[in-house]
Amino acid sequence: MLKAFLAALGFLAVVSYAHAADCQYDHSQLLALDYKAFDHDGWRPLAATDGCKQAAADLIRDYRQAHPDLSADDRRSLTWHEGQMRAAFGDYAGAIPLFSAENPDRAMRDYATATVAFLKQR
Repeated sequence: MLKAFLAALGFLAVVSYAHAADCQYDHSQLLALDYKAFDHDGWRPLAATDGCKQAAADLIRDYRQAHPDLSADDRRSLTWHEGQMRAAFGDYAGAIPLFSAENPDRAMRDYATATVAFLKQR
């Protein structure tokens, strides 16, 4: 019982810290970047800022929605990274469908299956 209580306190501290982070960015400017620039200079610096994983995940989601012309490989890459960001801040329910997205690469499908199994045990 005490262990669960302490774990819950730790979770609340993380959640509180995440909301206190300065995750400000120019949404329109980042959505206007081409894929390569967005992948390297768009979501990654935001994700590297303490407490901004959710903002980065939402930005990736928005970018995918704003760019229906992305190649299948680029779309899969962003979907995977959005899943990683969601899992990083504890949104396993949001991450699992992203990791489970169709992928023609057998090794990535196996990796995704293992990742989903891990998240379901958390």
